[in-house]
Amino acid sequence: MQSLKRAGTLSRPFLRCFYDAGAPQIFRSNVPGRPLPWRQERQVPPNPSQSKWQWEPEHIPTAEEYEAFPEVITLYGGDGLLRSSVIQELVQSPRVSTIRVGTPWPDEFASKLPGEWQSKVVAEFVDILDRHSVLAAAEGSQALVNMMDIPYECELTYYQAHVGSAQMISHAANTCMCSRVIHVSSLASRVDSWSRYSESKFRGEDMSLACFPWTTILRFGPLVGKNSPALKQFASYMKYAPIYPCVAKDTKIQPTFVGDAAKAILAALGNPSTRQLQFDLGGPEVFKHADFIKEVMRLTKASRPVVPVPGVIGDSIVALLQWLPDPLVTRDMVYLIRSHHIANHDSMRTWKDLLPEHKLKTMAEALQ
Repeated sequence: MQSLKRAGTLSRPFLRCFYDAGAPQIFRSNVPGRPLPWRQERQVPPNPSQSKWQWEPEHIPTAEEYEAFPEVITLYGGDGLLRSSVIQELVQSPRVSTIRVGTPWPDEFASKLPGEWQSKVVAEFVDILDRHSVLAAAEGSQALVNMMDIPYECELTYYQAHVGSAQMISHAANTCMCSRVIHVSSLASRVDSWSRYSESKFRGEDMSLACFPWTTILRFGPLVGKNSPALKQFASYMKYAPIYPCVAKDTKIQPTFVGDAAKAILAALGNPSTRQLQFDLGGPEVFKHADFIKEVMRLTKASRPVVPVPGVIGDSIVALLQWLPDPLVTRDMVYLIRSHHIANHDSMRTWKDLLPEHKLKTMAEALQ
């Protein structure tokens, strides 16, 4: 027993020194020549051997700072189109001084930054499954934007990407005393859905509100844009597919232009009265699923007949397509397609409550 105690006392200082020596290198900013005015090397996430109640933030904001527009904002997740649109809106805002982008590949992201973004945008290493890296990226920020979203399960499950990330980011907001958390969700979020994507989106909203009650939730429809990766993938598949098998031709879809979504996030950041509120922000048009696919084909110049198919045949086709390296459709996506993606105007706040003067773009204007 004495030998075990002696070994434990000798190993703890060694592990603590090893962690303290390695952490500043791991959580260092990866933009060359960019200093770290908001965090020194000593301000790393809490040591695993240290109680969380012994760690204090570097700055406790005043009541006026909580109501002010956030100057330092951290973005988590988001596909390339939404993230670049949000960064573009934030870069143009004179009230934003630093935009910190959490990504697993900071070197690659920093090497592709446009010249006009380098004065404000900083790449931070973030592993969304690691609480310490999420907390390190949030240290010194006044607002956190959670845009975590995955189209299908691969490296991450839906629960890890949508629910686990909400818990990590809300914990970081509480620890670093952030004034704002913007949680980006989907109009398809439902707790009773057969789709794991839809259910995990609802659970993520619930988790974010439970951990940080002042969260602002923005629900968007399927995001469309001129350079959308999903639309490019769809057009490339349609070059070789003779038909489009439509498994749910009558379900309703309300797409949102990605530029409008970025403006909504900026408006929510600048309006403290949106705390604890939830918004359904669909686009100005509502399509049936078959009509939506026809409109996408017309705008992307990929003309193929849209053929309604019974559920059994559609499931058989999906069973083959879901094993592709980058699948266009999976079985969970079929469950998602069979449910409506429209805003609930009766019980939820909409664009008129967030941006009453903003004119929304239609599908044709978004893909021009």
